Amino acid sequence: MIVDIILNGMIVDIILNGMIVDIILNGMIVDIILNGMIVDIILNGMIVDVILNGMIVDIILNGKIVDIILNGMIIDIILNGMIVDIILNGMIVDIILNGMIVDIILNGMIVDIILNGKIVDIILNGMIIDIILNGMIVDIILNGMIVDIILNGMIVDIILNGMIVDIILNGMIVDIILNRMIVDIILNRMIVDIILNRMIVDIILNGMIVDIILNGLVVDIILNGMIVDIILNGLVVDIILNGMIVDIILNGMIVYIILNGMIVDIILNGMIVDIILNGLVVDIILNGMIVDIILNGMIVDIILNGMIVDIILNGIIVDIILNGMIVDIILNGMIVDIILNGMIVDIILNGMIVDIILNGMIVDIILNGMIVDIILNGMIVDIILNGMIVYIILNGMIVDIILNGMIVDIILNGMIVDIILNGMIVDIILNGMIVDIILNGMIVDIILNGMIVDIILNGMIVDIILNGMIVDIILNGMIVDIILNGMIVDIILNGMIVDIILNGLVVDIILNGMIVDIILNGMIVDIILNGMIVDIILNGIIVDIILNGMIVDIILNGMIVDIILNEMIVDIILNGMIVDIILNGMIVDIILNGMIVDIILNGMIVDIILNGMIVDIILNGMIVDIILNGMIVDIILNGMIVDIILNGMIVDIILNGMIVDIILNGMIVDIILNGMIVDIILNGMIVDIILNGMIVDIILNGMIVDIILNGMIVYIILNGMIVDIILNGMIVDIILNGMIVDIILNGMIVDIILNGMIVDIILNGMIVDIILNGMIVYIILNGMIVDIILNGMIVDIILNGMIVDIILNGMIVDIILNGMIVDIILNGMIVDIILNGMIVDIILNGMIVDIILNGMIVDIILNGMIVDIILNGMIVDIILNGMIVDIILNGMIVYIILNGMVSIRQVVS
Repeated sequence: MIVDIILNGMIVDIILNGMIVDIILNGMIVDIILNGMIVDIILNGMIVDVILNGMIVDIILNGKIVDIILNGMIIDIILNGMIVDIILNGMIVDIILNGMIVDIILNGMIVDIILNGKIVDIILNGMIIDIILNGMIVDIILNGMIVDIILNGMIVDIILNGMIVDIILNGMIVDIILNRMIVDIILNRMIVDIILNRMIVDIILNGMIVDIILNGLVVDIILNGMIVDIILNGLVVDIILNGMIVDIILNGMIVYIILNGMIVDIILNGMIVDIILNGLVVDIILNGMIVDIILNGMIVDIILNGMIVDIILNGIIVDIILNGMIVDIILNGMIVDIILNGMIVDIILNGMIVDIILNGMIVDIILNGMIVDIILNGMIVDIILNGMIVYIILNGMIVDIILNGMIVDIILNGMIVDIILNGMIVDIILNGMIVDIILNGMIVDIILNGMIVDIILNGMIVDIILNGMIVDIILNGMIVDIILNGMIVDIILNGMIVDIILNGLVVDIILNGMIVDIILNGMIVDIILNGMIVDIILNGIIVDIILNGMIVDIILNGMIVDIILNEMIVDIILNGMIVDIILNGMIVDIILNGMIVDIILNGMIVDIILNGMIVDIILNGMIVDIILNGMIVDIILNGMIVDIILNGMIVDIILNGMIVDIILNGMIVDIILNGMIVDIILNGMIVDIILNGMIVDIILNGMIVDIILNGMIVYIILNGMIVDIILNGMIVDIILNGMIVDIILNGMIVDIILNGMIVDIILNGMIVDIILNGMIVYIILNGMIVDIILNGMIVDIILNGMIVDIILNGMIVDIILNGMIVDIILNGMIVDIILNGMIVDIILNGMIVDIILNGMIVDIILNGMIVDIILNGMIVDIILNGMIVDIILNGMIVYIILNGMVSIRQVVS
């Protein structure tokens, strides 16, 4: 296919699959013909017409009318005190913002919502739901039943199984209606409505409305006087950013990305994923389920398999609805009511009662003014710690993780694993059995397969009986013996030896200037921390890494790779050849073909070795090693190493020189509190959670999810592919059924689209696009792009305006920096990369991938599809599966309109 691109007021013609795509920039018309349909986009106060499936979508911003005609239906949206009419399937949806009425008619039912101290009426299935805020009563009539609950002078109504659940916290109402019920969440006088199963999902934040209609309905999101329209299933998804729209159409689905406090919508397999940053709502719809996450004292709603999980931080309420059951938890002298299967679970903290009924049994847990609720077998596990909640839902199960002396709940395969730190209780429920662990002179009981496991900390013995075997664990300078499947696992903390025998192999780990030996598959992996040598033997090869201005020697395939940090030289010998790269007065050596790729960024080295190779990433003077496919994943944070070995391998995490390993069913569960790591391996899956500048690793179904907080990196390995997310206080990724659920922290967006879709991560105004399944992985760090293509594809890393390409599978990677050409030959194809205002051409599988940096175009053709990405006032076009995905970034255009002037006009071809 021919790809012609002409910039600066010139025409950009792109012929894709016998179709022509014309793009005219700078106040000109942008015509895009896709599948015999024409997409016209006019910038700067012009009309942007998008014709999709013979339907016209018109969008006019700034007091103009936004007309969207979908399937012979009209969707009118008037912003700024104007009416927003949305007609979907013969139903009218009226939304009036700023003290006006929001009428939503869904399936012949009317949903009225009045914001700003007004009444919020919701009529669902001929029933009226009235909600009054600000110390007023919250009445909810569902199925002719009213449930009123008063909390701190406010009412909290909870109706379960055809009942309504209303929660009022600090003069705010949180309503959750499951099974064709409405889920309303009002935070700070704002309403967040979520209606599942052909119901409406309305989210009002800061006087702005975010409407999401799933299953052939409309998803409207209004943010800062801007409208974000998302129409799923052959519909259009419009995102207005600073008066600009970012539309991305992927497989008949649209992906919106709004940067800098704007919304990032991701539609995956007919599902919408909305993410709103900066006190906005983060909605994620997965498999017809919506996952709403609101940060900064807002509500975090997670809907999994028709179940809603609401989490409110900062003394707010945490509601968890699992399998038609509601679990409410209120912190700070508030009541925690849990209704499970017609049973009530009351928990009163600080002079309050904590009652938990589990299958006709009561479980009361009161921990230092914090409540720990655990519901097993289709029940909920709520853990609130210092007013902060962390929920993780996996396969219809919730995994709650609370930091800072908080509780860590992990529900895996219908089993719950609760861990409470700081003199709190650690409850682990496995296969309908409860595993209680109490720290600080408390008893830790673990019941596994009808056997009891007692664990006593602080010079006490921890006995664990597993399958007729005893597991003794002694903490605080004592020995921790774990017998699993006739193998012994010794773990000694505080400068003691930690031996872990897994699958007949011994894993020795010594902390604090001691040697850390890890034997994996009959091979030894030695790791020495604190300015010492880190030896890693992988496949009979030794990898030595010395930190803190010391030498990092890596021996791979009988070759030595020396890496010296802090303005030191990085020498790399590859097959007797050295590749030296000097970046910012530092040398960056890159060795391909089973060799090492060292990249020095800001005086730090980033090593990436694929296919049985090591992937080292040093960020802020810290190294993050990730080895896939029976390899080791080493993560060094603050001079500490975090090793994670997947597939019958060990997951070692050393934080502050202390390790806690727990082996369950032939798997190890490491939990370190207070600057310690919490590793949980359940059913061949590892869940590592490190709090307070620690790493949170989650391995689900042979996939690893590493999360490093406090200026650390968040790694996600999915199906042998790595997804790197860089925080600074920041993202929490959760992989669910091969799909990722991202949580954005402190004004950063993390969009992840799986199954041959794009994964965009926006961090500090930077975008990180990750495309899985033989696609490209883009990572932008500090204004630099890092492209990684797996499975015989190219790995591009742009550092400080320079590109570092790495090709796998016996291909050559030539990299010339500073205005030099980088040629890459892949599978008999040449890949030329020119930096500093030059063109970067990459030919992959008979397709051309052009990448132009610094005001240039980045075109990527993958599998007969074109992916155009233009940075810094450029256009980012992504064509996936014969569809075009245009993205406009920072006053740029891509399938979108700029400067608050957007008009969309589309002609059907």
